[in-house]
Order: sequence, then structure tokens, then C-alpha cells
Amino acid sequence: MPNKKLITTLTAVVVVALLVLAAFFLFRSTPSNMTNVNQTTGQNTNQQLNSNITTADFNTNSAPVISNTNAPPLNINTIPVNTAAPALLAYPIDKFQQRATANFFGTYYPVGGHDHPDLKVCPTAKYYSGYHTGMDLETFSTELNTSVPVFAIADGIVRQAGPVTGYGTLVVIGFSLKGDDYTTYYGHINGSTVTVKAGDAVTQGEKIAELGPACSSANGDVRKHLHFGLHKGAGIDVRGYVPDKTTLDNWVDSATFFSANGL
Repeated sequence: MPNKKLITTLTAVVVVALLVLAAFFLFRSTPSNMTNVNQTTGQNTNQQLNSNITTADFNTNSAPVISNTNAPPLNINTIPVNTAAPALLAYPIDKFQQRATANFFGTYYPVGGHDHPDLKVCPTAKYYSGYHTGMDLETFSTELNTSVPVFAIADGIVRQAGPVTGYGTLVVIGFSLKGDDYTTYYGHINGSTVTVKAGDAVTQGEKIAELGPACSSANGDVRKHLHFGLHKGAGIDVRGYVPDKTTLDNWVDSATFFSANGL
């Protein structure tokens, strides 16, 4: 008759062995927790993406990072972002570069000449000779009968706002930048649209007026455009043309000025 104690012992050994073998094969068949990720597209190349990896964990310059499952979710809105410093200036009119196409700063018109863009549009325009102290910013054909706003280029104080021969209405604003004083001139303005007066404080980008209609007394009987002048110092000199380059040195080329100051 078989020994019952021996049979019981052998049975226990067999059961343990079977459990060990089952555990071994189960471990071998379980997929790894690591997931292959395409470093260019950030896409999972396996069938299953580990739930601990979030889109905020991907960096195209390094391998994917496994998040700590005990850590709070990453809020991408809290990641510091490098931002440019605020612009020191604003353009006096939108699309500044596209409008600067004729009668640039320093353009010279000889005495007795008649080659001037105003005369091509307005037969009654007055001819001015000398070196142009400002930059003319043209209007587009679609703006002939529409409002075109004009803006203060910096925080400053209105020095003058009213009629000036040759300009229709002229707005003069003084401001300081990097320790230097400047005076800006906004010419060929429609006086009825001016929103500021002498002594008013203005802010960068504030609308101060609109351009006057072409060939009208409101804009000085010239084509519809903005004469923008930039003069060194706090003094006022409303001349749009000066007789020589030495005098022109008192003004600044606004295109170069804007570029040098971040625009």
C-alpha cells in the first residue's frame, strides 16, 4: 500500500513546480512599460502608448520622459516663454513700409522745377523747393474716399494742433526717447477729425486724427497722404523743405529711426 505521506509530499512538490513555471511564462509574455516614440513626429510606433506619457513630456531633441505617476499633471500654460521687449515706438500710420514709396526724407526739388508727386494729382498744388524734411506715406487707391487714421508714435505732449500753410492741419507732438528729445509732425490732416489739442498728453499708438481729402483745403491742396517729420530737440520748426543739407541735419530719417528702435 503506498505511503500516504510520501504521496502528499510529491503532490505538493509538483504543484509548486507548476506554479513556478506558470509565473515564468506569464512574466515573459507581459509587454514592457517602455514605448517606442518617433522623435521627429512624436508618434507611438507600438500599438499601445503608456498612459503615463503626455504630449507635454515630448521634446523632439531627446527621448520621451516617463512622468511620475504621483506628480500633478503638467500645465503647459505655466512654462516660461521668452517674449520680446515692448516696442518703444508705434508707426504713425498702418502699413508704413508699403506706403513709403515716394518723396522720401532728403528728396531734393530744385527751384523752378515741377517734378513733384502733388502736381501729378492736384493741378493747383503749390510747388516747394529744397530738401524734404519728412517722409511721405501714400494712400492706396481703395482709400481715396475712406477714413485713414493717424497715430501718435510715442507717449508725449501735443505742442500744436491747427491750420498751417501747405499742410491743411498740422499736429505737432513732442516726446523723449532714451534721454533725447524729439518733435514729430503729422501733416495733411483733416482738422475736423483731430482729437487732441495743445497741452494734451498722448499715448503710444493713440489715434490723433485722420488724413484730409485729396486736393482740398483740408489737406493743403495736395494728394491724399501723410507727411511725417521727425525733428531733433524740443523746438518747433514746421518747414517741410529746407534749402541745404546742413539745415536738414536737424531732422531725422524716420524709416531709419524706427528700424533702429525695434520696428
